[in-house]
This record gives sequence, structure tokens and C-alpha cells, in this order.
Amino acid sequence: MQFPEHFARVSEMSTISNTVDTITTDGDARIHTKGGLLEDSYCWILNNADFQQWRNDEQSRLLWIKGDPGKGKTMLLCGIINELKKETTNLLSYFFCQGTDSRINNATAVLRGLIYLIVAQQPSLIPHVRKKYDHAGKGLFEDVNAWVALAEIFANILQDPNLKSTFLIIDAVDECVANLPELLDLIVEKSSKSPCVKWIVSSRNWPNIEEQLETAEQKVRLCLQLNEKSISAAVSIYIRHKVDQLARLKRYDDKTRDAVQHHLSSNANDTFLWVALVCQDLEKVPRWNTLAKLETFPPGLDSLYKRMMEQIRNSDNSDLCMGILALLTIVYQPITLHELTYFVEILEDISNELDSLTHKQLVLVVTVSKPQEHRLGTTVEQNRARRAGKDAREAVRRLTTFVLGLDVGALLEQQPVALGTIVPSSGGCHSQTYPGPVNPGFETGTLDGWEIVSGDAFGNASVSNTTSYQDGPFGQAGRFFLWGYAQSNDAGVGQLKSSPFRASSVMSFLIGGGYDQDNLYVGLVRESDGQILVKQTGQNDEALIRIIWDTSRWAGQMVHLLVFDNTTDGYGHINLDDVRTGCDALVDNGLTFNVLGQSNQPLAGSARACSLFAADPLRPQFHYTPYQGWINDPAGLIQWNGVHHLFSQFNPAEPLWGPMHWSHAESTDAEHWRELPVALYPPYPNNPSDTSGRWTGGAVRDDAAGGALRLIFTDMTDTALHPDEIPEIISTAASTDGLNFPLHPHNPIVGEPPSGSSSGFRDPKVFWDPTDDSWKMVVGSGDSTGGKVHLYRTENLLNWSYIGVLYKGNGSTGTMWECPNFFPLDDKWVLFYGGDGLGWYEVGTYNGSSFISEKVDLVDAGPDSYAMQWYKDASGRNLAITWMGNWATPKWPSRVNGWAGQQSITRELFIRADGGLGCKPIDEMASLSNGKPRKLGPKSVTGTIGLGAHGPARLQIAVDISSTTAQNFTVVLFGSTAESVLLTYVVSNQTLVLDTTNAGYGQAGTWRAVIPGSLKELSLDLFIDRSSLEIFAGDGTVMTATVWPRYQESKDIQIHVYGGTASFDTVSITPLGSSWC
Repeated sequence: MQFPEHFARVSEMSTISNTVDTITTDGDARIHTKGGLLEDSYCWILNNADFQQWRNDEQSRLLWIKGDPGKGKTMLLCGIINELKKETTNLLSYFFCQGTDSRINNATAVLRGLIYLIVAQQPSLIPHVRKKYDHAGKGLFEDVNAWVALAEIFANILQDPNLKSTFLIIDAVDECVANLPELLDLIVEKSSKSPCVKWIVSSRNWPNIEEQLETAEQKVRLCLQLNEKSISAAVSIYIRHKVDQLARLKRYDDKTRDAVQHHLSSNANDTFLWVALVCQDLEKVPRWNTLAKLETFPPGLDSLYKRMMEQIRNSDNSDLCMGILALLTIVYQPITLHELTYFVEILEDISNELDSLTHKQLVLVVTVSKPQEHRLGTTVEQNRARRAGKDAREAVRRLTTFVLGLDVGALLEQQPVALGTIVPSSGGCHSQTYPGPVNPGFETGTLDGWEIVSGDAFGNASVSNTTSYQDGPFGQAGRFFLWGYAQSNDAGVGQLKSSPFRASSVMSFLIGGGYDQDNLYVGLVRESDGQILVKQTGQNDEALIRIIWDTSRWAGQMVHLLVFDNTTDGYGHINLDDVRTGCDALVDNGLTFNVLGQSNQPLAGSARACSLFAADPLRPQFHYTPYQGWINDPAGLIQWNGVHHLFSQFNPAEPLWGPMHWSHAESTDAEHWRELPVALYPPYPNNPSDTSGRWTGGAVRDDAAGGALRLIFTDMTDTALHPDEIPEIISTAASTDGLNFPLHPHNPIVGEPPSGSSSGFRDPKVFWDPTDDSWKMVVGSGDSTGGKVHLYRTENLLNWSYIGVLYKGNGSTGTMWECPNFFPLDDKWVLFYGGDGLGWYEVGTYNGSSFISEKVDLVDAGPDSYAMQWYKDASGRNLAITWMGNWATPKWPSRVNGWAGQQSITRELFIRADGGLGCKPIDEMASLSNGKPRKLGPKSVTGTIGLGAHGPARLQIAVDISSTTAQNFTVVLFGSTAESVLLTYVVSNQTLVLDTTNAGYGQAGTWRAVIPGSLKELSLDLFIDRSSLEIFAGDGTVMTATVWPRYQESKDIQIHVYGGTASFDTVSITPLGSSWC
């Protein structure tokens, strides 16, 4: 394709052009390397029903072709491209990803290539590029923000009303090693929004790709495994073609020709790549030795790669070939033959005879990609090395000490990956690796092997065998661990470093203690220059959690661990244990650790990234969470102008409580949330040590102000820094656009608490009072004898008069009540409040000025619910959301991934038959269904039934029991051989018991709720969302918990029936999608 003259005004379009030089030839080049494009081998797809549906149905805009390696996906796409090129009225843009070439293995390169080919064919679209280029210059295409800029350009192009009908084709998205999730998100979004654009995407059968593409609404899936006959026929045609070529080249007689064709047909396993590789070898075999050589080619790619590795090892040039293979294992992109001489010492003597490397005896490791330049490819070569047997790996280890001066043997055992991704333990990883530091788990009981660099924070007393502290067990791996508190408490400061060791591709360790990214951490330090390569702080909790680092970028370099403590604040210490390197870092007794520490670093800016969220194994997918930092109380819940608004207490600076902002999200259905800019900022945002902030409150529609969205909230002042200020007052801010909330010029609207509010004065919530048709407001407070709720009245939402104490407690539910809500429900009034760290409700009657309680209980019977806030939607439903966090035991492993806190799904409230408060999931939850439910029943169960493994878990589980003779039954959730959550119904006392004593990192305990109603019947609705669990019983009882699984395998679900039989009307499991992607 020619570089269009219209780009003359944008000279740096050559950056894109260089990429296109690669992509427009790369597909054909790869096909040529594998034996050439053969029309008869791909023409079957043109008549395939799935392809025809995509081609002819206007609503089918995305065709996903998926299949195993070597099944001819690239050949199919090249064939389709050839066919589509014949339709000259359409635009055609395509891209071939290749994981081993850094120029074309990332999402930014994909967009560059697609954009270039589109505008090259329709130059009227160039202004979309020019507009961005004029602003950003050359960096638009190259710097760290290139993806964001190019994605915007791409979106604008696809939305251009003059865009011609367009075909977009991306081959091998599984080989997009950088920003693949973002690319998949873009494909899903744009394939549903651009009616004149049709997509084809090919990939291997990878679960993460399937999970994201499954959300596309207008897709057609073409699975090559389901088209075995067509693939088999195509491979047979390809075999006949290759055998004909060999017969002409080698002058086979009929017997030899038939034998070759028979062997290929019998052993290819319908794999094009196997045929191509065998035929490539047969080209080098003398005709007279062909039949004998055939028997040495084993069936299947794995066996073939092993045989090839043995052939290299036994060749006369084994040292040279092994050296080249070792180098190719650690480089991240193809290198030229000239560059190769700098790294492989053996080649220095033949640097003037580089063309000899393309001699047939060395062709196993060299691919000629351009006539003027020999460039070394790595895909097949890396597979050959990794799939080789132990002898071959040992040979590489012995023979590659000259490669960069490093022993790269361990690298042959793992797939080189980009920083921030982790090699799965099941992907061929082996245990042999570089040894880690001396005394990695402190099991000597001393600091043997560790050096005290400075300070008094560390000494032999730091090594402890204490097993628990006030909130639970430390969770050390062996007997001893480094407890940073033990030597000098939090007052000590200092540095401790390990013995030097050689970095492997992966390492992990257990960490606990304080959170301070600058002054408190474990760091990996390079020996040669003292640079801190990566570091990890704690989570303000003593309990140890597993951090996994991808250290492949520094594999082979000498490093040491540094424990750095430069703070005397509370939690001013670090705990450390069980440092592991290599594949041992990923697994524990056959189970694979969930990746913490690098999977979700805080974002720069406020835009959510679906892919980043999805990469975090603990981040919920249909619950609201902060893009970074901390959230707690939901605030300002309202449906305003038809849209639901959710505000939350928010500290964006770190995943800890701090100066409170108000985060803001909106939704059209109270489930699918979209992040909006921060609504309220603390009064002194430039002083990080100032804890003053905008605390919890409510929201109302202010018709007197033009229907503005008015927030009414607590203004809290840090009186340690501002001693003349009142600590808690009530202020307001209003918005006409739902985005910007200027503070009222005459704040505060309530300038001081009433007398008798010794415990505090906060968290206003406004409601419409039908008893006198006025706005009222409740504010939480208390004194030494009990919590209380104050009541105010207004005519205009700005000038408030104090009525008195609405209701006062006796101290049994705390002496300071916060986050009060007060509202009518059916013929009763309901009061929410938080006291003693728990969420309470009371149901009773109200006369316009005071409340009489008839029933009191916990809002939620589970361990993790607080500050529930109520609002009424446009249809009259009483809805609520609760913060899924609790101060009592703040074990939040998510902190090491940069965030903490989540809000519950939206619930509908009602009065139960026994007069208590009931909750149920809103009907809109059905919109999150993301696949066909798996259903069992009616079924009578005695013993155990397994419901399968579900991960990453996003599920709704419905269980309905019509009768039982059993003593109890248990639903096992988050199950593996090492951990689980148990939900048991005890029939005799109608008690639902939630047991998290063996539930990963989270708080251990049991929680109970009595379920009123029939003794023999029970209905449960369970929502599992990675680290969240919400349980709704049919009567309205709800139990909410956060669960932090240690292991990726913790996803089994089972039902156990004890002491009889349980009759299940239905048991259904429904996969759920994301609420914010």
C-alpha cells in the first residue's frame, strides 16, 4: 500500500507507516514460512454457516475465529482478506499480531495499523488524525499516552458519518502481549456501536479472551474444534499440496510419495503447523533416506519439538545452535544477524560470513524475513526449547554461560512475559530455578544471612514465632517470621537487607504491617547500581498475605531484598516471611496463589479501565469499587432526572481512610455504574496531614433551585490543626448538571450541634415527611448513655430549625450513632443507624416529631455491612446500598493492589412477615446474566452433589428446598483443598450459619441468622463476585461478607446433605457479567 500524499502535512505519520510496512507483509510472511497460502485450504470457511451469518446479517458485526495452535487461523484470515480485497467499494484494514516482535505485539500498534490502512484508503478521514497530531506532535504515536490518543482517533473515525463500509481484521490477538484487555474492551464496545463496520478477530482458546469477547452483543463465534471435518479436509488438501511439492523437488517415486502422504495424514492430528515443519525437514533429507526418516517424525507438536531439540543437541553445531536458542529465549523482539554477533561469542570468528547461518544445517534457528536482512524469529524456537526434555535443558544450561555472561537455563522453563503479568504455574513451569536469598523464611530463628544496614528497628528479637495478635493469626508459613514490631515496636526505624541472589522470572513473599509507600516497604534492589526495581508496602494489618512479583525483566541479574522502615507512626513496621523464587513462588501444595501486588496498580487520573479491573483477582466485577484508593459509606443516593446517583466517602490518595472526598457514579438501572468526576473535595486538599473532609450525607432534588441536585453533608474539621473551628457542622452544595457541585456561599446551614451532643454530630439525611408535608433531616449523635438521632425541619433546604431528639437509645447499640436514615415503609417507619461498628435498624411508629421503636435488629446478619443508605426511586421502590466493610477486623488484601472498599448490590427493602426489615436483590440484577444458567432439580439429595468449578467467580446461585428430613445441609463456596466458605442451614432451629474460619485471607468467624417461616422450606439467592458474597434468604434475611481467597483454584461449589434427604425444587447457577464495563 502506498503512503498517501495527503499525509505530507503530518510528517510523523511515518511512525505509523513503519508499523504498516510490517503488518501488511507479516501475515503473508508467516504463511510463507509455514508453507504458503493455499486457496483450497481456506475456501471452506467462505461457505461456512457462521461466516455467512457474519457476512450477510447486518446485526452480526463481530466474527471471532478461535482454535488451538497450528490449526490454520492465520491462513484462514489471509484467505478471507484476499476475498474481501475483491470488493473494491469497501474499506479493508487488518493487522497481524506476533508476540515475539515488540513492534506488533501490543494494542497501540494494532490501532496504529488499523487507523493507517483506513485513512490511506479514505483520505477524507485524515483530519481526525491531524487534529490530535497538531496538539501532541510525534509523541501522539509513541509515548505512554499513545493508546488513549489513538483510541480516541479510532473512535472518531468509526463515528464519522462519511465512513465507508469497513472490514477490520485482527489476527492472533492472543499474541498481543501488552494491553490485550484494553484492546478486547475496545473491540467489544465498537463492534456494537458502529453499524457500518464489521470485525473479524482470531485467537487461541484462552479463557481470558473468551471472558471478554463473550460480552459482545452482536458476535458470531466460529470454533475450529467444532469444524473438525472442514479442518481435516483442509489439512488433507494441504498435505497433498506439500507432498506434490516435495515429490517434484526430490523426485520421489510413487512408493515414496505415497508413504510420505500416508505418514503425514496419519500423524498430523489436523495441524497445519506440524505438516509444515515436517515437510521443511524432509526438504533437507536425501531421497534415498526419506522412508527411514519418516519414522523419526512423531505425531503431535510436543513430540515433534522434542525431537527437533534432540536433533540440534546432537548436531555438529550444537554449541552454536544452543547459544542462539538461549539468546532467543531472553530477547523480547527479533534481532539481526549482525546484532547476534555481539551476544554469541562463537559467531565473532565468522562475523564476515553471516550468510552461512542460513545454510540448511542451521535453518532450524534462522528465518530470513527480508532479502537484505536476516532476522531471528522466536515463536517456534522458544517452543522447541521449552518443550524439550530434561537433557536438552541441561545441555542449554551448560552451553550458554557465554550468553550475556548469564546462566539462562531457568529462563527456558518459563514464557518471557511483560512486566506486570504472571506465568501460570500450569504452563510448563519447572521447579529448578536460581536460588533465592539465604534464610528466606527466617527458620533459623535468627537474622542469619540478613544484614542490618542501619537503625534500631531490626535485631534478632525481630524474628518471632508468635502465631497470633489481637485480631487473629499472623499466618506465617513456618515456625518463624520477621515481625517488624518485635524489636523496637513502632518507634524503631532502620533498614535490613538479604544476602545477594540472582533474580528469577518470578518471586513471591508474605508481607504484613503498615501502609506507607514511601517510608515502609520491601524492595528489590539491583546490586550493580543500587536501584530499587520494585517495592511493596503493607496493608495496615499484621496478617501476612502473599505478594507475587514478575521479575522477568531482571532475570539473571544480582539483586537483594531491602526491608525499609523510616516511620514511627502507628503500624510503623513491616512483617516478612517465606521468600520464594521461580515457579515455587506461584504455587503452594499444588494450588496456585492469586496474584497480588502487581495486577492492579493505581491509575493515573480518574478514568476506569475495565481491563485493569478484570486483571485483579480480588476486585468485584458487578459491585462498585474505587478506581484507586479507599471508599467507605455510601452517600447521596438518589434517582435524579431519571438517573441513579451513588456517592461514596472516598480517599483517592491511598487505600486507607483519610481526608474524605465524595466519589460519584451514575447508572440508568442501579446496577451498571459509570464513574464520574469527584463531587466534593476536602476543605484543605493541599495538606495531606490534614484529616478535614466532607463526611457522609444525603441528596435531594431542590425544585426551588431549578431542580438542582443538592448534597447535604457533614463538614468535618481537623481541630488539631484548626483548634478554633467547630469539628462537625452541616453544609450543602448543589449542581444543575449533575457533575459540578459548587459549595453554597452561606455555608454552614447548621453551624453547631444542639446541646447534649457530646459524642459527635454528623451524617445528615434529608427525607420528605408526609405527616406535615415538609422536608425533615436526621443527624446522628449521642452522649455517654446512648446514641441519639436529632431531627430538623426546613421550608427551603437551606434554613433549618431544630425540632428535638427524634429517638434515643439505651446504650446497648452504642453511645454514638452515625449514618442515620429515617423513612416510611408500608405502614411503618424505619430508622437505620450505625453503632458499635455494626449496622442497626429499628421499625416502629412516628408522630411527626418522635419515634417509638417496636423492633430492633441488625440490618445485615453477616460480618461486612455498615452505613446502609436508603432512597426511593421513581417507581416508588425503597432501595438501599450498604458499604461492604467493617472496622472491627480490617483485613483487606486488596490494599496491596491499590484499592479498598466496595458497595453492595442495590437492594429493595420491605417489611417481613414477622415485622422485621427485609432485603432482596432488585429485579435489574437479571440484566447481568451472562450465559445460560446451569440448573438441577427437582432433585432429592442424600450426601454430596458437586456443582462444578466456577472462576473467576461472578455467579448468582438460587437454591429452593421444598422439604427435608435432613438435620442440616451445607453449601460450600470458594472451595478448594485448602480453603472454603460454608453456608449451613440447621433445620432444628431454623438457623442459617455462615462460616468463614477457613476462607483465605479474610476475617475468620461464624455468623448466624434465624430464618422465620416453615421449618422444612428454604429459599436462598447467593451472589458471588470474586471477593464479595451476598446471601439473601426468601424471608428477607441478608448476610454480607467479603471473602479473600488465597488460591486461584478456590472456586468449587458443592452441596452436602447430612442426616437425611433434602428435596430441591431448583438449584441454578447463572454466570454474571460486569456492571461497569
